[in-house]
Amino acid sequence: MPADPIIIDDGGSTRIKHNRSTAAAGEMDGLLTVLPNGAGVPQSSHSFPSPLGAFTALRIVFHGPAGRPTELPAGGGGFPVSPGDTILVISGDLTIQMDILAGSTANLTLSGKVCGGCQAVEPLVEAKQTRRKRRYVVSNSPPIDLVKLNGATKFDRAATPSIYTTVHLS
Repeated sequence: MPADPIIIDDGGSTRIKHNRSTAAAGEMDGLLTVLPNGAGVPQSSHSFPSPLGAFTALRIVFHGPAGRPTELPAGGGGFPVSPGDTILVISGDLTIQMDILAGSTANLTLSGKVCGGCQAVEPLVEAKQTRRKRRYVVSNSPPIDLVKLNGATKFDRAATPSIYTTVHLS
């Protein structure tokens, strides 16, 4: 059974959605509670319940300055993902980490970066819901800069200018 997709986009601020095929609203309310982790980095997280379905592909779609969409990888189908993989979506000083776990589950962690001599960036997260669909908005997040799969860069806005980027895990 394929997993219901997790979608991250940068429509003004980074938005996170879990499109559910069931009547559920896609709640990920753990993202609303931002606390320092053991290293003092402010973060929040959500663990998806099992069975969720198997995540198998990561697709990235970006719109260049002319507004034309481009899908990565070219030709569609997505980058293959499997248990043990880690996806990072980096927006300025904020990072969304998605860990694909064994047993058809996943963890999603939102964290702020801490750098030497600067203040930790705390994610400002809001939940919005309409027609049984919920999304989480990180209001202090700039556009998506990088998308990495297991450390390898799959999208870099500096090398590939984008006015709108969507990351789709399914």
